[in-house]
Amino acid sequence: MNYCHIRNTSCFFKKYFLYIINFVILIILTVLPFMLVIRKFFSKEITLILILLCLIIQVLIHIKFFLHLNLSNKYKWNVISIIFAFVISTIILSGSYWVIKSLNHNMYSVEV
Repeated sequence: MNYCHIRNTSCFFKKYFLYIINFVILIILTVLPFMLVIRKFFSKEITLILILLCLIIQVLIHIKFFLHLNLSNKYKWNVISIIFAFVISTIILSGSYWVIKSLNHNMYSVEV
């Protein structure tokens, strides 16, 4: 993203216009999953896929337009930190899901 000086008014408005547009897109991507769940337009599987798609798009918009991260050398360690945090979060969430699911399976498989 090009950095604008405040003296250049067209560049200044262009910069904030992008912020506002992206903010509106993020609001739509937040409200859309709620509407999909409340209105039940699709089956559960399709709704889950759409919610995950909205989540991924939101994360990418935040990284690109609000955190101003890209793959240049200047932001290389920030991007590596985000990828590391994503991997650790995925391991923790999937491990927690696996533990809870196996506990649920073991609790109900005992015959009396």
